[in-house]
Amino acid sequence: MKNGTEGNGFNKIIIGFLTVMLLISSIPIFSFASEEGNDTRQQIMVSMGDSYSSGEGIEKFYGQDEAMSKKVNNPDWLAHRSEKAWSGMLALPTVDGVMSENRNENWFFVAASGATTQNIRYNFIKEYDKNGYKGSYYLEPQLKVFDKLGQNKADYVTLTLGGNDVDFVGTISQCVTKNSHLQPNHLTDKLNNTWKDFFADGGVRDKLYDTYSSIAEKAGEQARIIVAGYPLLLESSHSVAGGFIGDKLKDGDWLSFSEREITELNDAVHKFNRAIESIVLTCKGNGMNIYFVSVEDEFDGHAAYSSDPYINNVIIGSQSEDLQKFMIASAYSIHPNEKGARAYARCVQAKIDELENVQSAGYYNTKFTLTVYDVNDYIYGNYTIEINGEEFVGPFKLGLFKKEYTKTISVDEARKVKINLPKGNYSITVADGSDKNRFYKKDVKIRPNNKKDELIFRTDFGQILSKEEQNQLPGVGKTSGERNIVLTLDTSGSMSGTPMEETKKASTNFINTVLEQDASIGIVTYDNMPNIASGFSADRVDLQSIVSELYSAGETNIEAGLKDAQWMLEKTNSKKKIIVLMSDGEPNRGLVNEDLIDYANEIKKSGTIIYTIGFFESLSEKSYAQYLMESIASEGYHYEVANANELAFFFEDMADQINGQKYIYVRIACPVDVSVVFDGETLDSSEENLNTRTSFGTLSFEENREKMTSDSDDRVKVLRLKEGADYDLKLTGTGHGIMNYTIGFTDENGDYSDLRKFENVKITRRTRIDTVASNSDNIILNIDEDGDGKYDIKLRAEANGYGEEVATFDGIIYIIIGAVVFIMLVIVAIVLYTKSRKKKGE
Repeated sequence: MKNGTEGNGFNKIIIGFLTVMLLISSIPIFSFASEEGNDTRQQIMVSMGDSYSSGEGIEKFYGQDEAMSKKVNNPDWLAHRSEKAWSGMLALPTVDGVMSENRNENWFFVAASGATTQNIRYNFIKEYDKNGYKGSYYLEPQLKVFDKLGQNKADYVTLTLGGNDVDFVGTISQCVTKNSHLQPNHLTDKLNNTWKDFFADGGVRDKLYDTYSSIAEKAGEQARIIVAGYPLLLESSHSVAGGFIGDKLKDGDWLSFSEREITELNDAVHKFNRAIESIVLTCKGNGMNIYFVSVEDEFDGHAAYSSDPYINNVIIGSQSEDLQKFMIASAYSIHPNEKGARAYARCVQAKIDELENVQSAGYYNTKFTLTVYDVNDYIYGNYTIEINGEEFVGPFKLGLFKKEYTKTISVDEARKVKINLPKGNYSITVADGSDKNRFYKKDVKIRPNNKKDELIFRTDFGQILSKEEQNQLPGVGKTSGERNIVLTLDTSGSMSGTPMEETKKASTNFINTVLEQDASIGIVTYDNMPNIASGFSADRVDLQSIVSELYSAGETNIEAGLKDAQWMLEKTNSKKKIIVLMSDGEPNRGLVNEDLIDYANEIKKSGTIIYTIGFFESLSEKSYAQYLMESIASEGYHYEVANANELAFFFEDMADQINGQKYIYVRIACPVDVSVVFDGETLDSSEENLNTRTSFGTLSFEENREKMTSDSDDRVKVLRLKEGADYDLKLTGTGHGIMNYTIGFTDENGDYSDLRKFENVKITRRTRIDTVASNSDNIILNIDEDGDGKYDIKLRAEANGYGEEVATFDGIIYIIIGAVVFIMLVIVAIVLYTKSRKKKGE
């Protein structure tokens, strides 16, 4: 009986299991049917790009089993399109199986080993010399695939591109044949030339942007373009300076570069990925449906020559399927192996799942942001968040003990929502506030220290807007028709600590103020290299989040920051283009001195306005740095900050000016104190009455490059006074020297188009000067040279003119007296003449 009972129990378990499986199989699967009825059009993916997309080095290739006579005429084999390429491992919700199982129906595979940006739009000549067959074959432009689709449209485009344009793999292969001791600077020189070519006009960066634009145009607005980056290529922990790498070498592999060179190469790849992501952000800001996917984390610890490599080592000599019979290093070298292909597939599939809102569980940090995008891909602002699940409690929170967790959040504005959940497992549902029947649900596992910190829902909430309606909204990732501003921030190592924290606060205030008007902001940071941290956006929360994550490292390359900022602006059609450049020191990388000023002048000639903000608290000698930043700036647009705590004030001033607040600009270079009294407030530069900020304006100081006397304050005083009032200025000499006084007024565009200058005015300790700062036809300096209370000289300047002396008060008196005497003489003469006539008449 006991055995029979056990058997019955086992049968019940089996029946129960089958019942559960039957119930699970009967659950309806989410349908992608259109509103028109039963149309279940299967999605289409196009995979293009270079060898990292084609699957170079992963046999077997399509067409590999054919006779050589056929291979050399087979574009699949010539392009080394692998049957195990990562793009073939991807899946789409409406397509059965993975892409490789649906080739030429739902998956169109045109990537080619060795392809550059040029080969996307133009023919690619593949040369071969194999088993007695020698010649060349023209692979057609990869963009032609979209013509072949006919009426069908691609839903996704995947690619890697640019690696061959900068030739990283070729660089590594060359290192194999060059001894680092005999040619110690070979790699450094080659990489320096690579970056020079990358950022040059018409260089690799421009080519990538143009190529992405061409793909977007040919694929159509509906296509989501996914650009994958590159992994760091070499493992440094097992390298030695030259020679063999012991037990890490197989099949005659040989590495002849040092640890320093490996670090240089990996740093270059990382910077290249940052640059690609920057370009993608710019494209997205200009309306392209494009996304960047990083693979660096997935390949971390699995580079070539690691203990578990996802990348092939350098392979000496030709392999069986190489197109050439004699090669120093095989084309298979430094390309992902099968494990690497799967790693790529995981990264790109995660992005597809995110875009398709696939309800798969994922791990997230305890602190994360939740963002809901509407049907137009704008951040949505009318929905509820329902969180239900189990919180881990008890010792160590291992999940052995749990308690129910429920929370509801109502969202009534377009923003990213910050959420803090305890460790546990939860279901998160977002429901449209306008239609509760529309909702999306995701399961998440919350764990401390997990890297993922943003949960995104892409929904059909809201109403579809026409292109014209979308263009009227500033929106996420959109450029403005009125003004686009690139906030260009110094993140070099000297900015660490308080300066960086104050920069974040100041930038946040700047973003809040500027976005009150029709404007979009992009963010560029620079240290040794530039980085486009954000494409143009009007999303306050997103921009502020990016700013909050800034960190400091490296040296100062102002040229790089300016170049990226101007490159972004050139891709837009806004009426006003503005760069706001901040730096805490002189550049020590890229262009410097007059060369940098000349470069900035070229940018300004194109119509871009450059604001600069100098923060030189750490410099012992500030005058040249101030001169440099003032020269980089458009006339009147340089701001000088005494210490980090004042950054926020000056960023706000710039934001107000960008938003249309007009200022009278006064610059006084001489040993004088200046005071301005208006409406009960006073700006004053004197030590005993110092005040630099009022409701009507500000006063700042710059070091004077022309030292006057050691016992006087000869700093340059800069006033910015809100236009619309007449301000009485009083200048008091504090030493001996000459004064250069400039006053400027803005036009309707906010440009300082009217600058009036008074030069070489003699100053002593007894000098007193009165003047009025107002937007009038004439600006007059009344100068009392000896302090006796009488004006000795008057200088007058008209629009865009220089101060010229006018007649003084004493001269006018003499003229008046002379005129009176003349008139009296005339009267006397008339009287005498009249009397004479009367006598004759008698």
